[in-house]
Order: sequence, then structure tokens, then C-alpha cells
Amino acid sequence: MFNHTTIARVFILLAALIMICCINGLPAQTIGPVVPDTTAHATINDDNSSGSDDEFNLFLFVFAAAFFGAILGAAIAGAGLAFIAILFAVMFVSVGIVSASVFVGLLSKSVKAGFRTLVVLICALCCSAIGSGGVYIVKKIFHMSITEAKSLIVGGTGGLIGGVLLGLIISKVMLYLLQYFKQKAGIA
Repeated sequence: MFNHTTIARVFILLAALIMICCINGLPAQTIGPVVPDTTAHATINDDNSSGSDDEFNLFLFVFAAAFFGAILGAAIAGAGLAFIAILFAVMFVSVGIVSASVFVGLLSKSVKAGFRTLVVLICALCCSAIGSGGVYIVKKIFHMSITEAKSLIVGGTGGLIGGVLLGLIISKVMLYLLQYFKQKAGIA
């Protein structure tokens, strides 16, 4: 129905109209000359008797402050997410997950095998940490009579098994989604 250029042109037109309205201050100010009230008995000496509109427009200031605040917030959130992504990438490379996945992919001459290995290793590592922490917290809350080492080992082992299964499921689902979107896009 609408192609990308039409949508882009409408968006640019709307942005230009909003900018023109904000620059001129049309929504918040009156249009027309300011007529002084000559029927009043008391006169006020102000420098604005010539009819010029030099008042500070609070609405536009609040609107601009909110806009720049949103921009600043989005920039901080984006920088934080980029920092976390880089931190995880450095962690995975230092642990050897990425290099092991690349090695498996090269050895089996399959990108799918390397990707599956990457997902399974990440899920296994994360779930074993979550499992050992979870069992340790449950041990502390319910005052269970097992040692901390046993609770960490049991939780890590359970998390490892669950993480491998979760990684296999996620890799299968992601590969099916990739094939589905390839068919919808007409690539394959």
C-alpha cells in the first residue's frame, strides 16, 4: 500500500511542521497584535508596550527539556547496553567459548554446528551459575543440613544439565526461525 519513500516523505513533512510550529510558537501564543487596554484607570509601566512578544514561553521550554532529557536517557541506555555487550563478548572470548565454537564449526565445516555449540556452551555456563546460586540460596533460606560445597555442586550439575537442554532447544528454535524468515523474505 505505502512504500518506504512515501512513509519517509510523510515523516519528514511532519517533522518539518512540528519544527516550524515550535520555532514560531504557534500552539502556545496568540496570533495578532497586542492591543493595550485603554479603559483601565491604573497604568503599569512595562517595557512591552510596543506590542512585541518577548515573554518567556514556559511550555516550549518544558517540551524542549523533556525532549533533550529523553535523548540523553536513550544515549545513556544505549551506551550501557553496548558496554554490557562488550563485557560479555570479552568474557566469552576469555573463557574460550567463542574460539571453541569457531573450532567446532571449522572442524565440522558447518556454521550451524558452530552456532549450536556457542548457544549450548553459553546456556550451560549461565545455567550452572544460576543453579548453584539458586540451590545455595534455598539452602540458606530453609536451613538445610548439607554443606555449602555440596549445595554448589548439586546446583551447578543440575544447572549444567538444564543449560545443555535449554541450549539445544534454543538453537533448534533459532534455526527454525531463521529458515522461516528466509522463506518469507524469498532468500532461500
